[in-house]
Amino acid sequence: SNERENNTFQIKIDMSKSNSYRQLERSVNFDRIEIRHYRREIGDNPSVSSGVPISIGWDYEQDTIMLPIDEYEKNRAPRRRKQELMLSAYDRELIAFETMGYSEERIFNAIEMVEQAKRDRKRSLKSCRLRRAYRVRNIN
Repeated sequence: SNERENNTFQIKIDMSKSNSYRQLERSVNFDRIEIRHYRREIGDNPSVSSGVPISIGWDYEQDTIMLPIDEYEKNRAPRRRKQELMLSAYDRELIAFETMGYSEERIFNAIEMVEQAKRDRKRSLKSCRLRRAYRVRNIN
């Protein structure tokens, strides 16, 4: 729509105050985008299927890129599908070792921590299911 092309989004809010309704109209404009490059590091997310998790850190390079949002949208690469964003366990370990400079021992320790967190989650889930089943059985 024309609103989207101008990077303006209209938001309509219904607010109620003791049976009287009033409608407010507000607009939000986006005109510039700031692109930062964050450092990658070994993560701790146990949701990774296997291997070492990789995440971004808090630190970023100081040389950020500022662009008008229209220019960014016109020149950006097409959006990637979820499968294109995923890295295999092998690729993550290779990136952690060769590109990020982590030792094999540090990578192994991170994998072990993730596997322990997965085991803890399974044990906790099983315990919750057992407690729920016990409560249901005692109610009847």
